[in-house]
Amino acid sequence: MRNPKREVTYGRHARALELVYALAPGIYQRFAPPAFTAGNFTSGRTPPDGGNVTACSRSHEVDDGWRGSHRRDLLEALLAATGGALLGLLGRR
Repeated sequence: MRNPKREVTYGRHARALELVYALAPGIYQRFAPPAFTAGNFTSGRTPPDGGNVTACSRSHEVDDGWRGSHRRDLLEALLAATGGALLGLLGRR
């Protein structure tokens, strides 16, 4: 509150992206969109469920072990984002 900031960068990877954008915006614009799309979206469909809107699905813990039980999903997302970045650098979609 005392020292508000308009933008906050979180983590070393974000700092590296800022540096790439500052030094070579053309390269950044070629690889960033495909990398973010590949890392954040999937073509697969998720089966419908009620989620936790009407009832809580798990206990109210800060860490319920999701990261540990989804290591393969996280690795696949990292590989997809890396592939998207490489395709962007090569100028392909």
